[in-house]
Amino acid sequence: VLPFRVTAPDHSLDYLGEGIVDLLAVKLDGSAGVRAVPPRQLLATLRYRSGAMITPDDADAAARRTGAGRVLDGSLVRSAAGLELSATLRRTDGAGRAVRAEASGSPDSLPALVDRLAAGLLAGQAGGMPSLGELSSARALSAYLRGKAADRRGQYREAVAAYGEALAEDSTFALAALDQMASAQRTGDDETSDRAARLAWTYRERLTPKGRILLRAMVGPRYPEPSSMIASIAAWQEAVKAAPELPEAWFQLGDIQLHDGGTNDLPEHV
Repeated sequence: VLPFRVTAPDHSLDYLGEGIVDLLAVKLDGSAGVRAVPPRQLLATLRYRSGAMITPDDADAAARRTGAGRVLDGSLVRSAAGLELSATLRRTDGAGRAVRAEASGSPDSLPALVDRLAAGLLAGQAGGMPSLGELSSARALSAYLRGKAADRRGQYREAVAAYGEALAEDSTFALAALDQMASAQRTGDDETSDRAARLAWTYRERLTPKGRILLRAMVGPRYPEPSSMIASIAAWQEAVKAAPELPEAWFQLGDIQLHDGGTNDLPEHV
């Protein structure tokens, strides 16, 4: 999913160029057989900078390096009538015809618009995927996307703050709590991490099945009770199977086995 081209009079929606990549990655998580290249991997491969133009050659090269079989390219326009989204989905091998879809509505309906756009592009393959319209309010979603962008740049304190804004708007926003917990752990902010863990666990039914597996690994399979090291390793192994495209899951599994596997009769390299 390429960053969208954004046209708005005051540049207030520029963050959505990169942000829509995050939104569609949540939706296209492999649950129905279609998985988007993780945004962090894609943007690093493209060496993307906000507002940069991406040529078809750039897109095809990025697809080859990431193993993607399709490219989704689109635009977002803010007009007096609201938001207008359009996108094209094409195969990287040139086979078949490109599919185009459009969706329009008010700025507050952005998650639902992205839902409709993806459904139009993927048709029957979109069934069973999480609904972005159920994620949260537009204000909370905006703060969440700023947090994701800061997270990718390694600005973890800024990410924690932005996720906090999202949770202040909607404390049931489990995805924001999950990501805030991870960013807070990187900064050593145990208080924020613990608070985010409690929120993510309380509202875990709002996560995708994959998100719930990752949460279970992050907090421990017996949360809020402590888990044994063997149980924690098993939970991270399950997370790696569920999300093999996420380097964070592999890192956590490797880290816990390296430091604690020996004391539990596990080889360090497993």
